[in-house]
Amino acid sequence: MNKYSAKKILSITTVISLLHFVEDAMLFVIGRHTEITFAIVMIGVIGFSLLLAVLSRNKRIKQFMGN
Repeated sequence: MNKYSAKKILSITTVISLLHFVEDAMLFVIGRHTEITFAIVMIGVIGFSLLLAVLSRNKRIKQFMGN
């Protein structure tokens, strides 16, 4: 993985993390309370976003999606 790919993965991860965090925050605000701590939610959000970012850079997946 070169420097350019790492920057793309980081930028994709950031965007997905922010969108996912906003979704979780809205669910919490409207009253969906949970026993999960904030730290675990953040770890899950960042981990899920990183996974999606890495997968989006996969050659086979890019071909499947039409790029």
